[in-house]
Order: sequence, then C-alpha cells, then structure tokens
Amino acid sequence: MPESGKIVKTFQVENRRNTQNYVCHEKGLARIYDGRFDDAGVLGELDGKECKFPAGFGWRLDESQDCSNSSPKQTKVIKLIFDNN
Repeated sequence: MPESGKIVKTFQVENRRNTQNYVCHEKGLARIYDGRFDDAGVLGELDGKECKFPAGFGWRLDESQDCSNSSPKQTKVIKLIFDNN
C-alpha cells in the first residue's frame, strides 16, 4: 500500500533477487515499488509517473517522447514483437 493509504491494483514481477510492482497509466507501465530502491533508501523516487515500459496510444516507432511532464524521461519504442503463443 502506498504511503498515501490509497489501495491500487498493480502488476507484480518477482525473481529470486527482487520484487517490483507496476501500475498502468495512459502512456505505459510505471514502477511504484522496487525492492532495490527500498534497500537503497530511495523508494520515494518511484512516483508512478515514469514510463518504464511504453504502451498505449500515441507511440510511434523511432520517435522519442516523455511519458509525463512531471517526470520527464525520453523513451523510444524501437521495435514491436508480436508473440503468436
């Protein structure tokens, strides 16, 4: 649960060394929890406004853009792969 007390649904990714939680917004997936940030004491840097994985409308191949004005970070989609499985 975030410090605000608000409960949100997340996608959780776990491996043997780390756990991460992501939320989906209009531009893609953003981390709201990462065990590595927690261990380093900088968990507050994850505000859910970044764009760790671009998705959604408005993306074009080979065109950089920021996911959020409040958390600018140039992201570029360079290749789309569709899995038939």
